[in-house]
Amino acid sequence: MKNKSFLALLLLFPLITLVIWVAWGIFHFPKLKPGQIESASPTNGITTTNAPTEKAPGK
Repeated sequence: MKNKSFLALLLLFPLITLVIWVAWGIFHFPKLKPGQIESASPTNGITTTNAPTEKAPGK
């Protein structure tokens, strides 16, 4: 029975972290418009677009 509880614990930890990430995403990102995510959160490094649509370098 020790093995079964270990397996349950192993499955429970990623599930808890996933729930935390989803909850964090739901509470933080709907307040921002898609264009504001880059400027509003410069520390996390997550950007929705590869390049800004207004200034396209090169072309």
